[in-house]
Amino acid sequence: MNINKGLLKFAKALNLALETVEFENVETSTGEQINLSGREVGSEVTIADSAPAPDGEYVLSDGFKFTVKDGKIDSIIEEVQKVEEEVLAEEKPSDVVVEDAPKSDDKDKEIEALKAEIESLKEQIASLTSQFSAIENFATKEQFENLQTVFNSLNESVLKLANIPVEESKTSLGFKSNNKKYNDMAALANALKK
Repeated sequence: MNINKGLLKFAKALNLALETVEFENVETSTGEQINLSGREVGSEVTIADSAPAPDGEYVLSDGFKFTVKDGKIDSIIEEVQKVEEEVLAEEKPSDVVVEDAPKSDDKDKEIEALKAEIESLKEQIASLTSQFSAIENFATKEQFENLQTVFNSLNESVLKLANIPVEESKTSLGFKSNNKKYNDMAALANALKK
């Protein structure tokens, strides 16, 4: 097992050695040379002898401004704005390709399509307006309040009736037979019991 642990440590060390971080050598506004592993928070910053850069605020000659803490970029204060105007100034007017203006047929088709869409939207608005009017005519606020009053009154009546005790039934629940033979047998059985 010790051999496996040793091999794992060796493999990790080998991977760390193979992972090389490329640094960008840049100059600060004060003329000092430093190395950056990137221009985002967490990137490593070293001075010329590969030692971590001291904590503080740095401004590069291109205007990139950041703070360093523990040898890494802690925060970015100002990023470099790429100037595209220089590239545009270098382009010659002959290099710029101007697209042909759309033909009038294409414009006419587009206008007709927009008109059709507008008409469709007008129809939808008219339909929604008529539906809304129907809802307004359904019931007024006063009618709704009257309906609510009737409902509350009905509810109170049902609750009062639910609290009234129920009378006993006046009909016998016992079994009566109209059969004469059965009645005679029942009378005999009662007489023998006495």
